[in-house]
Amino acid sequence: MPSLDFYLDCMSDDATDTFGGRLTRAHDLAGLTLEALAARIGVKTRLLRSWESDRAEPTPAQIAALAMALRVSPMWLSAGIGDGPEEGDDTRSRLTLKSTP
Repeated sequence: MPSLDFYLDCMSDDATDTFGGRLTRAHDLAGLTLEALAARIGVKTRLLRSWESDRAEPTPAQIAALAMALRVSPMWLSAGIGDGPEEGDDTRSRLTLKSTP
């Protein structure tokens, strides 16, 4: 089992980094509006806004849906552990979800 130092080294250096901040960063870098992201994961836009402002927290299932839609790790999104989205990663903007008939 990894030590606590391992996890602390993986976390963001920004002491003000929060779930809401990571969510904002990920959807901005993905080129998604809040409305588009809300539609993809099936929640209301105002709920996403409350997550971004850290006034509410998503459930684990909602974190998994967000991570999938934003192409990031659920651990990074929820706790800042690991790699997050990279600026300038143009492959993210070309990804599309297939619609089901």
